[in-house]
Amino acid sequence: MELFVRTKNMKIISFLGFNNYQETTYVHPSDSGKQSTTPFFQEALIDFFDQDILYIFLTKTVETKLPRGATQSNWEALQDRLKNSKVKLEAVYNVPEGNSPEDSWLIFDKITECLNHGDKVVLDLTHSFRSIPVIALLAISYLRTVRQVTVEGLVYGAFNPNVQGQPTQTYDLLPMLGLLDWIAATDRFVKVGDGVPLAELLKNAIPGTERQHNPAVRPLGSQLDLASKIIGEISQAIALVRPLETLELTVRLEEILNRADDGFDQRAKPFTLIAGQLLEEYGQFALSDSLDSESLSRNLWLQFQMIDWYMKRGQVMQAMTLAGEWLISVVAYRLGSNHLLDSRKQVGFALNNGSAILQKKQPQKSSEFDQAFQALPDYEELSDLRGILSEIRNDLAHVGMNKNPKSAKKLVDLANQIFPRLQSLAENLLISDDSPSVGELPQTI
Repeated sequence: MELFVRTKNMKIISFLGFNNYQETTYVHPSDSGKQSTTPFFQEALIDFFDQDILYIFLTKTVETKLPRGATQSNWEALQDRLKNSKVKLEAVYNVPEGNSPEDSWLIFDKITECLNHGDKVVLDLTHSFRSIPVIALLAISYLRTVRQVTVEGLVYGAFNPNVQGQPTQTYDLLPMLGLLDWIAATDRFVKVGDGVPLAELLKNAIPGTERQHNPAVRPLGSQLDLASKIIGEISQAIALVRPLETLELTVRLEEILNRADDGFDQRAKPFTLIAGQLLEEYGQFALSDSLDSESLSRNLWLQFQMIDWYMKRGQVMQAMTLAGEWLISVVAYRLGSNHLLDSRKQVGFALNNGSAILQKKQPQKSSEFDQAFQALPDYEELSDLRGILSEIRNDLAHVGMNKNPKSAKKLVDLANQIFPRLQSLAENLLISDDSPSVGELPQTI
């Protein structure tokens, strides 16, 4: 196991090339007015940033060979220019010049060896060679997660040899590094439906310090905050299996996202590409007045869609938790209830009794709905489903801390086996219903 030592070092990783470098005046990327005149951008980096160590990555060519007309290698010349600097100069030798997978991984290893847990780093891409900038960027992005490395800058000195006598602009591309965060957050949403990371990115799109000092951005910040809040609340409701809360929250989603649409383009541009998918993914559950009796069959169908949604994403515990409660709701509905929260305990007893009778056991507690329930044409199927769902849910709830627990694989297999029966129940008992709202229900899922 690798042991990490937490540090607070500020480091720069830079790549030295083989070109004949010309003297120019580099301008600090923040446009602070600070400048540095030098042929080597690394010297400007020392002037611009407060660092402890400057790592110079060197190929064998750069280390040993002389550029045309030069009397020193670029590495030797750079050392001479920096010999009086207080910054520690560290060479990283034998950087591969090829592009094979082995070369790429060797560069990756060399970069990771420079950075410890908690380091701060500025990555200089100015003179990096061929595929090296891509590898370096990916390596440091990876270390942001596994070693909590903080990237303070992603800089590029845009020297143009065809423009003489003009300062050379320096660019900090750090904001583009945030795109990788958007990629990770979007991937999580697409694969498991979790919008919390997206919500966090929206919330932080305008930093608090900027809001404090620039009143003009506050209205936009409030819109982004509202969008972040509703996405986070929906994600939490789905994660904690709160179907009624989910149905009502998603009604507000489209209105809030549309209201903040301009803000996405200005300060959270990557979100504009996922906003439509977010609406499609969550909006399918939208139902205002979810407890209204006229919406009951629609409510039950949408809850079944949520069970399907969980199953497709491998969230078996959530799916089976909701399925058990959904079965009670469906039976209550078929027995004439016009409110989801009425008579649930008594209906649950009736289902338990039906399951016990099927298993040739003695019912534990009678229910006022026993007779009506046992008169339903699908009484045995409903009772059997109740027994299996209870078995799965109890095993999941005990987290394996019971005698003879089922394996995780067995529980998943059982859930997959029972799901088509739940689907058939939903289609037969809801889609075939005569209530006015049923005609609007989808015929397939």
